[in-house]
Amino acid sequence: MFSIMKFRLLSLLLFSFLLTKAQTSFKPGYFISNGKKTECLIKDEDWKNSPREFQYKLTEDNEVLMRGVYNTNEFGINNKLKFKSATVNIDTSTEVTNRLDYNKEPKFKKELVFLRILVTGKASLYVYSTNSLTRFFYQKEESEIKPLIYKKYKVSVSDSPPNNNKSKLKIAENHAYKQTLYNTLNCENQTIKDAERLQYSSKDLKDYFVVYNNCNDHNLSYQEINEKKKSIHLILKTGINFNNVKVTNTVNGDRNIDFGSGSDFRFGFEAELLLPFKNNKWSVFLEPTFHSYTNSASRFEPNVIGETLNAEITYQSIELPIGVRHTIFLTSKVQLFLNAAFVFDFSRDNIVTFTRKDGSLLSEIKNTEIPTNLFFGVGTRVFDRLSLEARVYSRRGILGNFVNYSNTAIVVGFRVL
Repeated sequence: MFSIMKFRLLSLLLFSFLLTKAQTSFKPGYFISNGKKTECLIKDEDWKNSPREFQYKLTEDNEVLMRGVYNTNEFGINNKLKFKSATVNIDTSTEVTNRLDYNKEPKFKKELVFLRILVTGKASLYVYSTNSLTRFFYQKEESEIKPLIYKKYKVSVSDSPPNNNKSKLKIAENHAYKQTLYNTLNCENQTIKDAERLQYSSKDLKDYFVVYNNCNDHNLSYQEINEKKKSIHLILKTGINFNNVKVTNTVNGDRNIDFGSGSDFRFGFEAELLLPFKNNKWSVFLEPTFHSYTNSASRFEPNVIGETLNAEITYQSIELPIGVRHTIFLTSKVQLFLNAAFVFDFSRDNIVTFTRKDGSLLSEIKNTEIPTNLFFGVGTRVFDRLSLEARVYSRRGILGNFVNYSNTAIVVGFRVL
């Protein structure tokens, strides 16, 4: 009964959690349209990819409005990022290795998009990103924004000896962006070797553009500074498991027994990896946890001498959940989160012992495999340190699947890193 009540409580909390509208983080920013700059509050989506639109409010109490690439020249969040709308030639060639073509030249498509501004000055650097591609662009003074070309493609290479009429595929790369930068943007501090060493990445290209703009007193007017965020958290965990254990489906049924409800303490730690987008709202975690459960039960069994079946269970294990977490930031000090994880259960020397009324041994069930199950949880974290979570686990078959183990849990955590 207690486990059922816990399950219903967790379900209610989960339902309430899913209906909760999190406080959206609107940060001071601006947008420019038709040459007019408007100061406002912009919803910080921590964009991994280039957006098509953004939400904003003129003041904290105003309604949420929407603008897009067609009616905005530029928008930004102060001291964090800027986007500029532009019609550019985007290379739509795939970057998936097994789908590459044999053409060295890019496949351009002209499109109006938001480009993220990485560097501005005498020479400016932009990037356009989607889930499947990343493309960089440059602009010298007030000239047209042009692509920096990099493309992977396939080539056929003949085997040795050359007359065997066999060939194999090889991946080649078009590094035209290096030649473009050396021919178009270089000064006395930059050599052809500097261009040749450039990777097609934000870091390398930003560094190159900064050096160029600082050379000969060129004006570097803006450089995006990446925030250094802690990406790994270490959290100490403890709590209570509320268990329900039954022995079922034994060979002849005369060993079936219900241990009923019980509880045990759990101890462990969690390593959480924050994913680098959406303002740390998504993370993955690993949580090794030790728990130890013991219980006993008796029932009437006419097929056993003495007509009493006694049973004792000893179950110790290290659970290893691997899961994903979504966090909702209600205020600067209070967060809600939703967990889901796949659980591996590593146990040893676990046993259910059956005895007769006089205490003599009847039979035993020992563990034979590593069971797995799932859990779902909802919780809150305050001051970014202390957390309280309620969890419900799916049923787990242990000790050769003869023992059905189900549980809910209350888990307390304290972040130390």
